Amino acid sequence: MGWSRILRGLAVLPVLCLSPAAAQIGYSSYATAYDVVFHTPGVTVSYGHDFIVIEDPATLTVWTFTQPGHQAHPAVVKRQISVVGDNVHLAMEILCEGVRRFCDRLVSSFEERNAEMVQGAPLRVPMGVP
Repeated sequence: MGWSRILRGLAVLPVLCLSPAAAQIGYSSYATAYDVVFHTPGVTVSYGHDFIVIEDPATLTVWTFTQPGHQAHPAVVKRQISVVGDNVHLAMEILCEGVRRFCDRLVSSFEERNAEMVQGAPLRVPMGVP
């Protein structure tokens, strides 16, 4: 069972969403982020129609990269889990090098996805989760 499935059973409390211009994903560009993250040992890569999703269980991070043809391309969404006491936090950062209005739509769509996760999650970390 992947860690992203476990995430669905955890509390997702405050969500930090940075505007595309203020993103601090740790890389200066989409291309650099993709190259480094894709080649990180232990990651799982899956391909969808509009996105490439890379899960890094070592850092509890899901990276979502737009593919060519997506309106906001090139854009990358970094969602990272952290546990503080009994609470699980989800931080989201976005770097979007595409057209601003499409970047804004991308941000909104991920905010909606995060809200859906929060609604379906219990309020505490299950026993045995570090």
